[in-house]
Amino acid sequence: MNKKIQCVSFWLNLLEGRIKESVEWVKQRFPEIERIHIHGPNVPQKDVQYILDNITPTNKLRITAETNEKLPLKIEGTFEQIRIGSGSWITVDHAMNFNFPYVALMGTIITNQELNMILKNWIDMKCHLNTKQLEINLMDRKNFLDTVLEKIPYKKGQPIVPVNPYHSLVEGEYDIKRSDGLTASIYICEGPQGLEMGLKTKD
Repeated sequence: MNKKIQCVSFWLNLLEGRIKESVEWVKQRFPEIERIHIHGPNVPQKDVQYILDNITPTNKLRITAETNEKLPLKIEGTFEQIRIGSGSWITVDHAMNFNFPYVALMGTIITNQELNMILKNWIDMKCHLNTKQLEINLMDRKNFLDTVLEKIPYKKGQPIVPVNPYHSLVEGEYDIKRSDGLTASIYICEGPQGLEMGLKTKD
């Protein structure tokens, strides 16, 4: 059929035992898919990974599925956006390896000190070289400036308008500069899943 389609959603609990069959059905009919969504609570790791290994979206990957094993997922591709809603498996190292233009990681256990590490690595051009906007859930807003921005030079900027219409600005912006001169705004916003720290480049 080779028809174009904008979005395919996999509800894994409804596809139990038929993941491979469903993936092949989609691949045969839709060679290009703009967005892939993967949903389902307490699903097998291998089912999520099978989809990731066999279908790559052209624009956006969204994973709200939570696996039983809670092990790292292997995610590859050159798409524009990735959003993970149940990221308890995401370590600070995983977070720094997501180099997509738009990255949103929710449900992680990344601490303020680890957020500080991510920002310092961004400044030193060791991670997120292609990322224009990064959002990670904020576990502790207390002493944000003293922990997340510890030993990072910044300037107070004008309040930004969050790109996501479902988000509202809570605090910021604080402008930081990468070693190549690129400036980014650091801010706190609140969305449907709670508080998030954001980084948005100014280019």
